[in-house]
Amino acid sequence: MSSRLSRRLYGYGAVLVSAIALASCTNWSFEQPMPGNPVTEGMTTSEAKEALRNDNSFSSDLGREYYALSSFRAGDKDWAGADYFARKSLAASKNESVLPEDNRNWGVPEQATLGTRDEIEQQRQRLVTALDGGGRDKYPMLAAQAQTRYDCWIERAEANYKAEFRGECHRQFISTVSDLEVLLHPPGPYHAYFSFDGKALGTDAQQQVKQAAAKIPQDGTARVKVVGWADRVGSDDYNMKLSEGRGEAVRAGLIAGGMAADRIDVTAKGETDLPVPTKNGVREQRNRVVRIYAEVPKESADGSSTPPVR
Repeated sequence: MSSRLSRRLYGYGAVLVSAIALASCTNWSFEQPMPGNPVTEGMTTSEAKEALRNDNSFSSDLGREYYALSSFRAGDKDWAGADYFARKSLAASKNESVLPEDNRNWGVPEQATLGTRDEIEQQRQRLVTALDGGGRDKYPMLAAQAQTRYDCWIERAEANYKAEFRGECHRQFISTVSDLEVLLHPPGPYHAYFSFDGKALGTDAQQQVKQAAAKIPQDGTARVKVVGWADRVGSDDYNMKLSEGRGEAVRAGLIAGGMAADRIDVTAKGETDLPVPTKNGVREQRNRVVRIYAEVPKESADGSSTPPVR
């Protein structure tokens, strides 16, 4: 079922739908949260544009992101879709509660064979958990982008499942919600400890590296930071090279564990900024360490690097 047809069904009040059209749309519902009719009631886009705010709040950012989605739909001459997202934009700008779409209101196909709408619902729960867990307040623009990309994903999946279920809206949603989760609940840090003068991963260090590779997500823009140290036995130059070798050993372990090489940043500290300050010449195991953690770039956290919605 196309997006344009479904918006007509909702907005124009039609109640007769063929069984063939809805054969793969299990749990179908007509309870659209913001019903409208651009034919009889006129378009909402102008009113939505006038209501836009720019106060760095979640409702303000959500209003602007929904308006961008509405404008893109208008560019495709999808007037019903443009009006619908304009209504969501207007409500958000008025500081009303606007939630991510309920997949039951959309005719997404292939549920019976591929569980598509189960996946959409699981991702919705993931999104709502991040939003309710502080995403709206701490990272309003990124949270607004995650919600609108989710809605865009559902609409595009209904319009053209084969091309859009794993399309650009889906990719942007997965990236933004992943970054939101890392920011709210940073994985790690993980600590790989080394033997005196050693650069090889021991059993415990290998386990830490495996956990880091498994737990740090690769779907978003988060960078994997690998920072190595050495204790204060030996010269500064020697310990700098030793910490470099330890960092590279961890990097190789992360790649072996499935981490993409181009997401890993290795920094050697040598004896500087030690985790446990000591006098020169003191052996300290806690300083023979490589720390592994995830860091979302500032431009991703504030939403400035996310591509425009499509």
